[in-house]
Amino acid sequence: MFSFFGSQTKKKCGLILDVGSGSVGAAIVIVDPEGSGTQTIWSYREAAVIRETNDAAAREKSISTTLLNVCLEVNANGLALLRQRTDRLRITDVQVSIAAPFAHTATKTVRYTAEKDFTVTKTLVEELTKKAQQQVHEDFADLGLEKQNLALINDATIHITANEYPVRNPLDQTASSLGLTHLIATTSKSLLRTINESLDTIVPNMPRTY
Repeated sequence: MFSFFGSQTKKKCGLILDVGSGSVGAAIVIVDPEGSGTQTIWSYREAAVIRETNDAAAREKSISTTLLNVCLEVNANGLALLRQRTDRLRITDVQVSIAAPFAHTATKTVRYTAEKDFTVTKTLVEELTKKAQQQVHEDFADLGLEKQNLALINDATIHITANEYPVRNPLDQTASSLGLTHLIATTSKSLLRTINESLDTIVPNMPRTY
């Protein structure tokens, strides 16, 4: 959840927006790598009123209304609380998560194996990444999701293995097999527009991660 703070060494503040299957939540968190770690200073969640569960448009309308309400709460209460802090921290990052049925994901894993051990190079990783990305985009196109008015919100490598074991950085490691999993995630263009417009009213021009 707090991946956008992963490489930071100074205290930072971020907004988490969680669009769930039947509710929307928000939290303001502070990450202090040299102090208390991760601290949630304010959070709020509101359930959506979804009566027509089989009507995708009605579900999205309901979750969009709830999203707007939650952003109003962030502005009225969350940011107000943040302004009261003596350290003068301000939100510098926003992370948005969207759950099914409002998001669609597809993954593809590609592997490279050899009879003898080899050293993992940047070129090899880049080639596998390109291959996995191409295959998952082909799957995306085959499903016809582009015709369903969906927008791409995530396109990233999420998992790497060397000799079947997960690794963070495989470069310069010796292995006989290397695996790489790539993910793409989509949501409806209208919901994404609502999210961005809502965030623009409370935290304009802030970097956003989906």
